[in-house]
Amino acid sequence: MLFFDAFRTLFDTFDTHTDAARMILAHEKLDFDYIEFHDKWDELIVERWRTDEPFRLLWPIFEDCLKDTFESYGVDKYDSAADIKIWFDLVAAASPFPETAAVVEPLIKKYRTAIVSNSDNVEMKLCLDRLGLEFDAVFTSEDVRSYKPRQEIFTAALSHFDAS
Repeated sequence: MLFFDAFRTLFDTFDTHTDAARMILAHEKLDFDYIEFHDKWDELIVERWRTDEPFRLLWPIFEDCLKDTFESYGVDKYDSAADIKIWFDLVAAASPFPETAAVVEPLIKKYRTAIVSNSDNVEMKLCLDRLGLEFDAVFTSEDVRSYKPRQEIFTAALSHFDAS
């Protein structure tokens, strides 16, 4: 069996988060270094993934962390709903890497395969529809109610294939 991550593995989102930070700062007419802003935002997101209880969906976490990032910069007026939509739209439109189908399709025919991803279902479905390949299973953080690197999402995937 083979497990794949989705974003940055099958789908090209390498610059998506930094692009979103740049676009959000432009939308808010703020002149901060977008790389530093991104890094702070990302740091808060990763910490929340590791510690957030009870489970919450990804996009509300992203938005809360965005608010915390703005506030750490002393910004108290912003449109976080419109800002987070900028990032969501970028992620939901992510294209597969040019070689994804050619590499993954033969593996799908030979092995049992699954995607294990820190994502909500809506953006995963949009991206998988664009890819056009059928995996044996897809495990999103939304379905499993856990984020990587926590073990629950991996345990669910392994249990599905009777490999726990």
